[in-house]
Amino acid sequence: AQARGKKPAERSPLENFQVDPREVQHMAPHVLSAAVSSAGSSRHRGDALWRAYSDRALAVQERLTLHDLRLMLKGFADASVRDGALFHKLLAAPPWRNDAQASPRDLCSIAVNLAKLNFTDKAAFRGIGAEVVSHLKVLEAMDLASLANAFSRAGCCEHPVVAALAAEFRVRASSSPKELTPAVVALALTSFAVCLHHDADLWRALLDDVVAPRIPEYSVTQGALIANSVARCADAIPESRSILDAFADHWVATGALERSANPEDLAYLANTFARLKISSNAGLNLAFATAALQQLSHFSAWQLALLIGALPHLPSSGREACLLAAAGGAFGDVLQDCSLGHLGLLVGAFGFVRASLAPPLAAALAARIS
Repeated sequence: AQARGKKPAERSPLENFQVDPREVQHMAPHVLSAAVSSAGSSRHRGDALWRAYSDRALAVQERLTLHDLRLMLKGFADASVRDGALFHKLLAAPPWRNDAQASPRDLCSIAVNLAKLNFTDKAAFRGIGAEVVSHLKVLEAMDLASLANAFSRAGCCEHPVVAALAAEFRVRASSSPKELTPAVVALALTSFAVCLHHDADLWRALLDDVVAPRIPEYSVTQGALIANSVARCADAIPESRSILDAFADHWVATGALERSANPEDLAYLANTFARLKISSNAGLNLAFATAALQQLSHFSAWQLALLIGALPHLPSSGREACLLAAAGGAFGDVLQDCSLGHLGLLVGAFGFVRASLAPPLAAALAARIS
């Protein structure tokens, strides 16, 4: 009873000041940027507050420093407030041009938060890339990976900074491989794969010199990201497939898929191995079916479609049981959320094992595709 009656924590005087639209209109640039960052971190909502922040940002735009802009964009990104008109105006005359204290890490953060906000203005990213490209050596490894990810998400894969980032990763893979943690490598390879950056030396350096010696350090999710990245570039860099065998052997030996894989991991991994026609590892194929069967009810429509569509190509003693279980239950849970493409994968897989749908489910399927 005491817990139910407990009052929520009161805001501090500083927080009350930072989220009061009446106070916002008088804030100095550094005060405004701190307020926006704090409001974003606390997930404050309210159109009036964020409109006040936007109006004040434009009013003091000429006095904003690069650090101010970084904090403001981080706040907008944390709160998922997408004000494209504001961002266009703030970046039309970016503060880093005349800021003697401009930091490469601030520039990196700006690119990352713009990508989070789905603000993909090519001119803005070209400007950031031009400023940061000669300072990559001072950035930490995660900053480099995050910058690569931002440019890939913005569709700016042709910018010279992407090739420069690849070169920097090649150097660090040789000189300081321990600096490249699993999280860094998974994010970097995902980014370069999205950009179709087929630099064989880069992939060889990261996969052979960094990933392969430390396979046990990678979570299933990180391994799934790397596997999906390899699949994207497999035709251009076929030797990269060997890392998938190493991951597969580790997962089978440790039971990692049954213990740790979530539905998204299983969907991506099964689809990747099926697409690349890597189907001879019976232990891995069984692990896919067993791990999926344990949590079929938690799969979303697209996850179930990728998984079930892949299983006919991954033979195992558990495959039929998983497909029949999906046809008998999980399929009905996601039917209304399936695209026609997803339905095609699912129905084709069910036909593979001659699964019969319950009459109500068959009727619902017929209605869905008619």
